[in-house]
Amino acid sequence: RTEEDPQKRVRLLLEKRADVIDAGPEDIPSLEAKGCRIWRTPGPDVSYLGFYTNKKPFSDSAVRLAACRAIDQERLVYGFLKGRALLARGPLPPGILGYHEELRQPTRDPEEARRLLSGAGYPGGLPITIITYAGERPYNPAGGEALAREVAEQLAGAGFQVRISVYPWEEFKKALLRQEGDAFLYGWTADNRDPDNFLFTLFSSAQIPTGLNATRYSRQKVDTLLVTAQRTLDPGLRARLYQDVTNELHQDAPAFFINHSLFVMAAAPALQNLTVLPGGVPLFQNAKKTMHN
Repeated sequence: RTEEDPQKRVRLLLEKRADVIDAGPEDIPSLEAKGCRIWRTPGPDVSYLGFYTNKKPFSDSAVRLAACRAIDQERLVYGFLKGRALLARGPLPPGILGYHEELRQPTRDPEEARRLLSGAGYPGGLPITIITYAGERPYNPAGGEALAREVAEQLAGAGFQVRISVYPWEEFKKALLRQEGDAFLYGWTADNRDPDNFLFTLFSSAQIPTGLNATRYSRQKVDTLLVTAQRTLDPGLRARLYQDVTNELHQDAPAFFINHSLFVMAAAPALQNLTVLPGGVPLFQNAKKTMHN
């Protein structure tokens, strides 16, 4: 798994010199044709476009929704990221308690976005600055600057005039604390697989002073739901509470959730009973190799 060349990894697997490899989406058809088993597992993370909800212009939910309606999420994930990521339904990745399968991000509708902008007082469009990070992140294999350019192009189709500012990672986090720009590309990799680590961390009013709630989103209803979920032991009730939170976030749009990371693993046909944990971690405890021609 330490081999960096993806094509060499594939060759090692097909030549039976490796049993398990990290694969790319482009490798899947040929590997499946050779009888290899494929696992696709989401990472415990989320990549998003965040809006500063405590200052103009994105303190207005109509402007936030206009930006969301300008974005083509499928084009970002399947086109720009070339399938190396998983489409986000909301802030929680699949496999996390409270994941909302039926939730969808706003669909692209540039005309509706322009109507919303006009209604919010910007009939001639709206100049904004998006700040982003230099380099790649686990939830963004394309890099912050490249993603920002793609998002800016889509926003421009709905009347936003976008300026992009790029910072090295540590400087970027300082710029977020200073609330530079109007919106930002960011992400979160959870410390554990509990929904509280996503939702309370990113959207509780209590996390505004820490800077983790970078959107400065503050809603009493959401705060109450999050605290109630922290005090609830029943998993079914907790799941419903977190789904209520994601529904509120869907309505308020403090962020547009783009994607989660996607781990693709391939195993040789001779390797049986391999278990792959969330996050692409192989578990060999019950694995065994069989004779395979």
